[in-house]
Amino acid sequence: MTKAQSNPKITLPKRPAKRRVTLEQVAIAAGVGRTTVSDILNRNAADKYQPETRKRVEDAVAKLGYTASRAAQQLARGRSGMIGLILTRDLSNPVFANRVEVVEKAIKQLGYRMQLAFTDGDPEMEASCIEQMQADAVEGLIMGPVYESLDLEQHKQILQGHLPVVLFGGTLGSQFDEVGLHPDASIHLAVKHLLSKGHKRVGFLGAPKPRTAEGPSRLFETYLKDAGLKNPGPIIWSPDTDRYDDYYPVSEAFVKQWQAMDKNQRPTAMLCHNDQMAQTTIAACHKAGIRVPEDLSLVGYENAPGSAYLIPALTSIDNRGDQQMRQAIELLMDRIQHPRKTSEKRVIYPELIERDSVLDLR
Repeated sequence: MTKAQSNPKITLPKRPAKRRVTLEQVAIAAGVGRTTVSDILNRNAADKYQPETRKRVEDAVAKLGYTASRAAQQLARGRSGMIGLILTRDLSNPVFANRVEVVEKAIKQLGYRMQLAFTDGDPEMEASCIEQMQADAVEGLIMGPVYESLDLEQHKQILQGHLPVVLFGGTLGSQFDEVGLHPDASIHLAVKHLLSKGHKRVGFLGAPKPRTAEGPSRLFETYLKDAGLKNPGPIIWSPDTDRYDDYYPVSEAFVKQWQAMDKNQRPTAMLCHNDQMAQTTIAACHKAGIRVPEDLSLVGYENAPGSAYLIPALTSIDNRGDQQMRQAIELLMDRIQHPRKTSEKRVIYPELIERDSVLDLR
């Protein structure tokens, strides 16, 4: 038996590194000073020089193959060309990945670059990111999601400088420009939809414990009470997180609780804190032999990518995140151009996306 020969290792020749042509080299070739070259190329100040001087610089640029640094041009003009985006969550929730993409594409078309930071709900990290972006001279900052005024208390001193700031998520009545959902429209849409389908025992699954009277679970309780429901379903708390690994144990515990309840006391429908919680609950129900929606109906929130392709396809509240981000950019550009204008608040209304996860009990 012939021993197989290993393939000989192929080493490609290294390409010599191409050194970048500098302003100094252009200045020497043109027979002018470095400041003259910088004025003509970077500072939009070419008009103050004679045509022959400009021609010598242009010829030297063409001969040497000089390429201007965009960052250097912007700094020379007193701009950084950067917009900061601070997400107070992380990318465990695909909804926020979509928002990052919307912002990045939009500001690129406007001639900006994006400086991105994630804080995962850590106030100290948020403060550090704000300070870092100010030090990096970003021209404006978009920050969120921020839903409660308490989230801003620790940042007031930092944010009250001259940096243009737009908040997204909720409408807080702060001194900043804001774009966010109507404070109770999402809960109202979901509850109204479930009631219209004949559900009377409705619970809330995966709600972070509220810190104020305006928290979503508080609004949920208020709507059920106003609807005259005497025996609503349970409110199940969860960690304030966006990670599937944190949501699934909550879903699994709820399913066990639901199975242990008297059949006449079980909730027929649950409003989920977001689509991730709904997804993990569908998985937990399937594992336990509970049918969605025949045994238990579910409504999600955020209309996350992929929710339409679950089995069953998930009915969800679309919070129009793309629209929020586009309007945040509009507000920020306007604020950069008009720094002294009165703060502006834009309210976005959500939409119910009806699919297959709610059973009609009528």
